[in-house]
Amino acid sequence: MTLTSPVPPAASADNRAAAADHVVAVGDGEQSSGPLTVARSEHASSLTVQVVSSTLVRISGTLDLASRNLLTAVLTEMSASTIIVDVRALRFVDPAGLAALTADHRRRRAVHGRLILTGCSQLLRCMLRAGNYPMQSVPNE
Repeated sequence: MTLTSPVPPAASADNRAAAADHVVAVGDGEQSSGPLTVARSEHASSLTVQVVSSTLVRISGTLDLASRNLLTAVLTEMSASTIIVDVRALRFVDPAGLAALTADHRRRRAVHGRLILTGCSQLLRCMLRAGNYPMQSVPNE
């Protein structure tokens, strides 16, 4: 199943006409044989969120102010107390993206869970440390 977010208001009229004004779901629900993929594309930023299982999410692209709400929405819908997020394919993360990851981790900690980040680059590890992300949830690889 694939979910695609709406085209932002700044997009051209042609693109807006081609997009729905709400999130569109395509597929056959839980019987889907492939993983759930959620994508958001904008002018300079794009984020793809792939829900592989009830506890594993892969994200790729750009996690920033423009795309963080997409990740937040997907993670909020996941009911498992501990989620593993594979960030190996992230190209860019800004402070708003880090804040989204940290907020979800704190939400899960409140119910004795964690948001575990796997595949972190050295730069992302430094950013996480600087942002006070709980590093016990970032395994050494």
